[in-house]
Amino acid sequence: MDNAADVLQTFARVVSISNDAKIGFEDKLQKILEEIMQCSGMAKGSIMLMKGRKSLQVAASSRPELIGVSQSLDDENSPSAWVAENKKPLYVDCALDCQFPQKFDHYKKNAYFSVPLMAGKKVMGVLNLTDKVVLDLLSPKEQEFVLNIAGHFIMAIENQRLTQSLKKSKEKLRKKNLELRKVEKAKDQLFNMLVHDLKGPISEMVANLDLLTYTVKGENLEFIQSSRTACDSLYRMVSDMLEITKMEEGRLKLYLTPVNPMEIIDDALSSLSGMAMIKEIRFAKEIPHDGENCLFNADKILLSRVLQNLLVNAISYTDAGGGIILGYSTPKPNQIVFFVEDSGPGIPDGFEEKIFDKFVRVNEADQNRAYSTGLGLAFCQMAVIAHNGTIRAENATPTGARFSFTLPMDDGGGTKKSNGAAEFRL
Repeated sequence: MDNAADVLQTFARVVSISNDAKIGFEDKLQKILEEIMQCSGMAKGSIMLMKGRKSLQVAASSRPELIGVSQSLDDENSPSAWVAENKKPLYVDCALDCQFPQKFDHYKKNAYFSVPLMAGKKVMGVLNLTDKVVLDLLSPKEQEFVLNIAGHFIMAIENQRLTQSLKKSKEKLRKKNLELRKVEKAKDQLFNMLVHDLKGPISEMVANLDLLTYTVKGENLEFIQSSRTACDSLYRMVSDMLEITKMEEGRLKLYLTPVNPMEIIDDALSSLSGMAMIKEIRFAKEIPHDGENCLFNADKILLSRVLQNLLVNAISYTDAGGGIILGYSTPKPNQIVFFVEDSGPGIPDGFEEKIFDKFVRVNEADQNRAYSTGLGLAFCQMAVIAHNGTIRAENATPTGARFSFTLPMDDGGGTKKSNGAAEFRL
């Protein structure tokens, strides 16, 4: 190390080697070691890296046959182990005064310098230098150079090693995700197949129960009607699962036609007459005076099911003999609002939006009630959004819950396009 220019050039070459993405990790260490040895005037050297917590392993050396050799940190006679354990540099220039006996015959001189390679407070390895070419000692200036360059290059090397490790981890994660997607797809296909196949047997049960209502009278008829109501609920649940899956995958197509809102309300009420009869629920309609002349473009079947699910939810939380109000309004010329209001316990605070999430279950301990929305309200939200509309839940006055959804109306009676079905994700 003749002058400052040599030191700067060595630093520059070490930086260049450290940042060269084309050079492998082991080759970088070897090239950097050679640069340090040349600038410090040392004939032999090695770079040892931590292997686990209790040993060092030679990663670069002036003697290639030593690469891969391990050194236990428990070896009290090892200078490298002492440096790694104490996190301090060790410089020795006299064999007689050294606490470590000269161990290797191939070392021709006494002076050697071992430096811990630190990343923050963590020991990453040890740099060893020995056999000074000229004088058998390292000057304080030469020691300072080794300390400075050791602190610099190990951080650059460690950053690259971590980057490479991160790339490998990302690739493993990508493959794992790909495998998980395949498993998830297979699971979804099986689920959809099972749910789809359930519709047939349920439809047959409903048809048979309908036939029985014509032949059974008295108390037994109530059992038939109760069974029919349960089958209807099961059928709606199966249909909701299928439609939600389609909407999540962007496969649901809306069949938009001019619809009178009263048709949707009447369809929903007629499908739930048995369920309402069992609990003796009373329905009250609130509609505009000119309701018969109102038309808007929508998927009639889908919106009828939305209203059905809202009514099922209202019936479930309304006490026997209670009342439910439903209807619609047109607050603006290009807007229609449907609503269902029950006389039940209402919605617990903070759950006005969460109640539309899939499988959410809201508990209100003081009333010993459990609000289980399952898939019904989740389906409602997705179907309304598919119509470019909005849905909300709030507490009614003085008691009960009010669900409403707002949809756009066409001024010219044309078919309004919906972009929600293809892009919506819950």
